Amino acid sequence: MKKTVYTLIGLGLLGCSEDLSIDTAVQECNEPQTPAVEEPSEEVVEELFLEEGTWAYSEIRLTEDRCGFSDSFQEDLIESIEAVRYSINHVAEGNYIIALMPMEGLEIPTSCVSNELELNCEPISLTLPAYGALLEETYTSFGTIDTNTRIEGQLLKEYVCEDDECSAAEEAMNVTFPCSVDLDYTLNYFD
Repeated sequence: MKKTVYTLIGLGLLGCSEDLSIDTAVQECNEPQTPAVEEPSEEVVEELFLEEGTWAYSEIRLTEDRCGFSDSFQEDLIESIEAVRYSINHVAEGNYIIALMPMEGLEIPTSCVSNELELNCEPISLTLPAYGALLEETYTSFGTIDTNTRIEGQLLKEYVCEDDECSAAEEAMNVTFPCSVDLDYTLNYFD
């Protein structure tokens, strides 16, 4: 009797059905039990194609300033970025040409590649005069395509000066080159 009771208790602990007879329960409980495995569902991400046309930054926020710019310079920096327009053209599956349009009739293109909803662009470099020196500004941008008319991302803007007049620019701007700033942005289609 003790053996039977222990067997029934043991079978109950193994999770075998109480509705089975002893012989059937022992046979089924001795067979390896494989739990049901759910197949992982693959989330299908449909690629969005960005609207071709004119785009502009909005909602720019400075997240890190490794240059130590003054508050007024930071505000000017954000306003100058927001004032620039961009042209986006789709050239092939997942490939875009995004052109910076700093002024009427001038376009500075870069190539961007989207991998599903992630967008990464080649850096754009500009040489600009500043306080008698020539500064090289490099923009590197990457982001996430939210909709076909909206991209949210990060912009890294690096400043390098290798000119004889760099010390005058550093003094006037109160920075030491090279330095960089990070910004979060939203880029929106509007035309």
